Amino acid sequence: MNFAPMANDKEVILSALQRDRDELHEKIMQIDRIIKKVKGLDYSNDIDSDNVKQLAVQPAQIAPIDKFNVQADIKVQVLTVFEIIGHAAKLKDLQYEYHKLSGNAFNIREVV
Repeated sequence: MNFAPMANDKEVILSALQRDRDELHEKIMQIDRIIKKVKGLDYSNDIDSDNVKQLAVQPAQIAPIDKFNVQADIKVQVLTVFEIIGHAAKLKDLQYEYHKLSGNAFNIREVV
């Protein structure tokens, strides 16, 4: 009986599973960072109308190239788009920003 091929198969499977685990861990860490940033935002009720107008006039931020990971899960990508925009936006604006960053015309309605 030769058990060498079986051991090799086992190593390949374990290696693939470890790689998948590492990728999932990285996605979870990205989501944790986004959650931490969202929790750190201050939504106070004492904002006067001048500040609200000033916030509405600010142009959309340009995302650094390395901030948007095209290889990441679609949910992480959409959360990154939320983070990049940095304010409430319409779905079509989110869709436009996602398409601009990813080059993918995938409809993000369900993910949002």
